[in-house]
Amino acid sequence: MTVPHAGLTVDWLGYATARVEWPDGTVAYTDPGRYGVLTGEWTPGDFDGARHHPPASDYHAQDADLVVVTHAHHYDPHGIERVAGDDATVVVYEGVSADAASRNVTPVDALDYDVVRVAYGDSPTVAGVDVQTVRAETAPDEPGGTSSHPPGFGCGFALTREDTTVFYPGDSDALAAHGDVDPEVFLPPLSRRITMGETEAADLAERLDPELVVPSTTTPSRDWWGTADCSRPTWRAAGFRWRSTSDSPGLKSPLNPTEDLFSGGRMTDVCDAAPSCPRSRPPLRSPRAARPHR
Repeated sequence: MTVPHAGLTVDWLGYATARVEWPDGTVAYTDPGRYGVLTGEWTPGDFDGARHHPPASDYHAQDADLVVVTHAHHYDPHGIERVAGDDATVVVYEGVSADAASRNVTPVDALDYDVVRVAYGDSPTVAGVDVQTVRAETAPDEPGGTSSHPPGFGCGFALTREDTTVFYPGDSDALAAHGDVDPEVFLPPLSRRITMGETEAADLAERLDPELVVPSTTTPSRDWWGTADCSRPTWRAAGFRWRSTSDSPGLKSPLNPTEDLFSGGRMTDVCDAAPSCPRSRPPLRSPRAARPHR
């Protein structure tokens, strides 16, 4: 899946891995690898929207100037090797370690690249990209349970180059702290059970007011797989769907450009959030408003 926008391109390679290339050729990757998305071994399984997930491939570009790693679950040294160029710098959140990954992986300090460790609030400039480290956390995965991404476990990143900011929250719910980011491109991590669901992400997108939204991660509904061509999309939280105030060419499937994701093919023609609307189904967990960081 390749999405162009104002000279920038975003390639969603699967799961949490995205490739961003700015107009001058600078390339960054988010959370490369894990679960075989870069080796051709991973399949999305049977979930809502699975057919809109890009197929796994044997990916070995090694063209990255910058790689960012948000948390231990997404730390994959082999994935980093598949995307990182010889002179790449890897920015890794301070909470990431081989022990926290609970897998047999190369320690962060042993990576054969320049490594920059960051904490919340850090904003280094790496490979010409301003890297803002943003808080990330999720509520308990199940009512009364524990969070798989508690405060301090991981982070998100806002990557700015040539006045264009790409915001990737990492594995997180929508947080009040995310309102401090002013992105042109937003990569929400949709999951319904673990990270923000469609309703939360739509509400956050409305607050951030980006020019482009490219959903990623695991289990969004099919209405979210794609991008808007209008210059300033606005959002409705109810119904989990794109809503534009301007006339738009419509929302296309990224894997099949001839297929409209909405009947009628125009964002302004989608049905309202009503019980009779087949797309107006509730998320698998109750939507939450943005929570202040702790």
